[in-house]
Amino acid sequence: MLENSRAWVRLYSKILERRVHNYRQYFEYAAGLHNPNDSEAAIIEILESYAKGISKSYRFKHPYNSVLMPGEWTITNRALLRSLQRRHQAQMASVVALYPNIVKWFDAKRLKIDSEGAKKYAEVIRKQNQAEVDAYMWDIISTGGAISDEMSKKPDPTLQYVSTLLNIHKIEEGWFFLSVDTNVRRLHSNLTNLKSEIRHFLTYDGKKLVSVDVNNAQPLLSKALFKIDFLADPSTNLNEIIPTDAKEQEQELGMDDTSDGEEQLENINVDYHFETADLAVAEKSLAVERREREFFHLSTVAPEIHTILSIPITKKSKLHKGEKPQTTYLTDIINSLIMFEENSNDYNNVDIVQFFELASAGILYEEFARLMQEAGYEYSSRKHAKLALLLALFTSNSFINSVEAAPKRMFKGIFPSVYRHFTLFKRQDKSILARLLQSIESWLILEQISERLSNEYPDVPIFTVHDSILTTEGNEELVKLIMEEEIEKYLGLKPTLKVELLTPELLLGT
Repeated sequence: MLENSRAWVRLYSKILERRVHNYRQYFEYAAGLHNPNDSEAAIIEILESYAKGISKSYRFKHPYNSVLMPGEWTITNRALLRSLQRRHQAQMASVVALYPNIVKWFDAKRLKIDSEGAKKYAEVIRKQNQAEVDAYMWDIISTGGAISDEMSKKPDPTLQYVSTLLNIHKIEEGWFFLSVDTNVRRLHSNLTNLKSEIRHFLTYDGKKLVSVDVNNAQPLLSKALFKIDFLADPSTNLNEIIPTDAKEQEQELGMDDTSDGEEQLENINVDYHFETADLAVAEKSLAVERREREFFHLSTVAPEIHTILSIPITKKSKLHKGEKPQTTYLTDIINSLIMFEENSNDYNNVDIVQFFELASAGILYEEFARLMQEAGYEYSSRKHAKLALLLALFTSNSFINSVEAAPKRMFKGIFPSVYRHFTLFKRQDKSILARLLQSIESWLILEQISERLSNEYPDVPIFTVHDSILTTEGNEELVKLIMEEEIEKYLGLKPTLKVELLTPELLLGT
């Protein structure tokens, strides 16, 4: 039972309305609003959201919040079934058009899962997660403390468990669902939705699977953002770009640590919500565009972001009458790189070389933790090092001034030039850097590595899970070799790859 469950689920109203136009009537009835005086009339609770752009959350009330196993329910509304089927067909058609070399391996007769073993291990995970939550809550009750933001945002263990069971059930039944995120072009599938531990129970043609994973993937991929030829227009004469003083540039453009640094662009929609996109039109355009995406450049890897960064911006100092803005976010980023290259031996830029040497070796988090310890920082574990890097990559520039940003300040202290360069991408939208790195990941894994594997080894099964590729046992070395060659070709860094045999015995220690 989930009597004390935090299992609230956000449901996006536009999607609900698209599937069932009068969905509100159903939810209001389920919430007991038709009989407000009867406390037993409601089977769900609704958590209203008063923040713009945030969906309402819902959860079942006790005693209706017991675990409902997949297969115990059936959709009978024909209109809803047709709507869901049309959406599924549109998604699958678009993915087939883009990545037929990957889709073809999702064969219900060959891709199997040991459902009983997977379900048992899912229960083990649920108990472990629940024990952590219970221990934490007991400590809070005993000390009279407050629940931290980190704990309050953690998914409910039982909700995670039910989701895992549903994913297992879909694979067992051969219900494969694939879609491409039109924002960053990531391929989502049953396997990307499956917890990493549960992938150990998969087989293909009776063979075990092997995962080839890129260590320190996000930091490694960010190397592209330090390459002028990735960012600059090929027709641009770089000698005509005159670098400005770095500190003067920071203050003039409002991206020093005291500024908000997130000015919103007018008349530009930067909210690329995959679920609200017209899938058929968006994916068709991607298919046509794919032929033009072989060139490793910002404009081909992430065209939407390239457009946003190329918008002219006005400096804080007023322009003279009739004078037009002479710079863009992208120009400033390129200026920054030119300064780095001209001062490559400067002590302040040594951290860039060190950062990418560690990322290439796959030991960035461990070494960063050691550097934090040497610098006298209080928090210096691998976990804190990874958190600091994620905060530096994905939070707004102004966040560094908050109490919770201590790990981010650590990152800035140890890798100042890397940190400053990252801030340039997030001046007007903190999500741009994350979206850009995921776009680079998708371009490399889906459009270069997977494509080459399929061309050279058409009989080798491949499944992508974002920055990793799964194949059958015995093929891992050729997958590893091609991943190394392609990543080094485009980033100029040889990656460290982790090869892991996916088998239940490794999980169970037998």
